[in-house]
Amino acid sequence: MHNRKKVNGNAAAVYESGGTGSNRPEGAYDMAQRNRKGAAWAARRLLASALALLMTLSLLTSGILLPSAHAEVDENGKEVFCGLTAHEHSEACYSDEGELICGLTEHAHTLECYSDRSAVESEADWRASVSNAMITGRWDEDLIAVAKTQVGYCESRRNYIVRDGVMCGYTRYGDWIDNSESVVYGGWSASFVAFCMYYAGIRGVPFSANCATWVKKLADVDMYYDYGEIEPKAGDLVFFYSGREADALARKAFHMGIIVETNENGFLTIEGINPVSYREYSYEKNGMILGFGRLPENPEYRHFEADGGKMTLSGVLPEDTELRIRPLSDEELAHYKLPEGKVIFAFEAKLLSDGKEVRQRGAASIRIETPDAPQEGLNVIHIREYDNGTICEKYPVEKLKVSDGCVSYIDFSVARYIGIVCPTEDAAGKP
Repeated sequence: MHNRKKVNGNAAAVYESGGTGSNRPEGAYDMAQRNRKGAAWAARRLLASALALLMTLSLLTSGILLPSAHAEVDENGKEVFCGLTAHEHSEACYSDEGELICGLTEHAHTLECYSDRSAVESEADWRASVSNAMITGRWDEDLIAVAKTQVGYCESRRNYIVRDGVMCGYTRYGDWIDNSESVVYGGWSASFVAFCMYYAGIRGVPFSANCATWVKKLADVDMYYDYGEIEPKAGDLVFFYSGREADALARKAFHMGIIVETNENGFLTIEGINPVSYREYSYEKNGMILGFGRLPENPEYRHFEADGGKMTLSGVLPEDTELRIRPLSDEELAHYKLPEGKVIFAFEAKLLSDGKEVRQRGAASIRIETPDAPQEGLNVIHIREYDNGTICEKYPVEKLKVSDGCVSYIDFSVARYIGIVCPTEDAAGKP
């Protein structure tokens, strides 16, 4: 018996497999012969059971075999989860009268018997899988950031069903969106995109585990565009048709992905295929593109400018928030013991609401106009005041971008914030 454990409060169907016994061949045996055969059969079964137990214990203690719920081991030491013992009836399974006396069901293990339906992920696993995504509050960017954390994910080869002779594996995306068997073990391009949207913090945008249904839902709220209606951009959803429909009006979406880059010739996507992968499409070849879904802007995302546009800050920020920024004086710079003549831009920034300092929710995008900044070799020093003294924190260089005379980066704790933009070699120490 396959028993899939409950997930999200639901339980999938229970499956069982078995067979019927064959008729006993004709012939009679005297009592002594039956006793000898019965004793020999029992001894063989006892020996086989003992050997299987020893093999299992050996594998467990060596770490080669990890125990699973309801798992048994076949004659080759491989885990089976059907709940049945492989058995073919022999003469010893019958009495002289032809009555089946072995008490076993005739059964041969098939591919489905080796599927562990309890091998599923938890919500904690899902959160951990997206933990490296840098969430800024800009929905298009955050969707791409989450999708990138999933590249390389494969559907399970331990938990699967067999459909038309093909193994169809469990996916976290199907389990997250709808743990019915048809979705958990079905096509998962739509479930993948919906999963990424959720963990990117996108709310209020319709979604579905079915691509065609998703197109209809987006069209109902004016978020869907047929191919050719708009120029796609990074963060858009893209829908594809199968190519079998000759009539354009009959075409329905059967697959989808997330656009992560565009150029004049086409675009690059991340898609829920096995494994999650990047794919490149050319407008010239079209690639059976049906249309696009465009996300709205995050209604909680706010943009602030200060110091005549010298610095801008954007992110998911509390309402009625004010950004105040001022340059640091020479005396303050001396207090922080930074080398003279090396500082490109130094400032103090505060987020205020009703006169009180507040902190943004999640990450904030910071952009500073520094026309004299070199294109490489820059760093940002974070300086924060604490009750027990001043701490200088070096900002990771790889998160900085320098272009068009501006330095931009992401910060996670904008409240009272002091930042120093300077060459990398001057950002190594603490004040």
